[in-house]
Amino acid sequence: MIEASQNKQGRNKRWRRWGWLTLLGIIILFTSYGIFVEPSWNEVKQVDVTLKNLPPAFKGFRIVQLSDIHFGSLFSDSRLRKVVQEVNQLQPDIVVLTGDFLSDKYDTDTVSQPDILKSLTAILQEIKPRKGIYAIWGNHDRADRVELNSHFTRAGITILCNEATFIEKDSQRLCLIGIDDVWRTFVNPEQALWKVKKNDCVIALVHKPDFAAQMAAYPVALQLSGHTHGGQIQFPGTGLIRHRFVDLTYRDGLFQIGKMQLYVNRGVGLTGLPMRIGSRPEITCITLH
Repeated sequence: MIEASQNKQGRNKRWRRWGWLTLLGIIILFTSYGIFVEPSWNEVKQVDVTLKNLPPAFKGFRIVQLSDIHFGSLFSDSRLRKVVQEVNQLQPDIVVLTGDFLSDKYDTDTVSQPDILKSLTAILQEIKPRKGIYAIWGNHDRADRVELNSHFTRAGITILCNEATFIEKDSQRLCLIGIDDVWRTFVNPEQALWKVKKNDCVIALVHKPDFAAQMAAYPVALQLSGHTHGGQIQFPGTGLIRHRFVDLTYRDGLFQIGKMQLYVNRGVGLTGLPMRIGSRPEITCITLH
């Protein structure tokens, strides 16, 4: 009896040991995948959006959206060049960048690192849309905006900060507005919309998607946002890892809010934990109808 009990205890110990080793192996596997595979496995999403007041000349108009690059220690030059190559293959009419250009390492209230900005803008200016590149500020773009704006201007990127621009095609126009980062006190949709006429079709660039409820009160047909990273780490059946500063009501994808549509891009970069699981980097090609 004693010998049988000892054998049973020995088997239980071996099973526990194998159980812990299996769990450790699964953790190593998921961590390796999250760090080395998914962050560079871009998904190009094709999204069709129907806007009631879209001018006929803009039927089939392509908008490619990039968001949350977080360029720097967690996002290399080679990775950004791969993104740019994929963007150009989509032959966009315009490209919109919906905020968070720099990584946390360079997210300071002092002048941004010149080498980082030089590399970032040199690569971004390789994007070749038919009718321009437009951008807005995100919550991580708190560095010296004069310096950032200077680099972007030289790279042919137009920053829209509570202002509008009009894209012309066959004597018709599409209105694009950009709203300042909603974490700052300078958000002013009225200022951005003051040039807009009653029949204009308006697309708004707003970094944080949870501002959509406010934007839906204005004559905006479509809001394009980023910020959430799609949760960045998700596990089927167990939800996702939330960040205390990120509202994931609108995690990613297309939503209808009143008369306005909202599209939330998962971004291409990383913040916080240097990994993605179940939330691949996203390049979005939006075709208007």
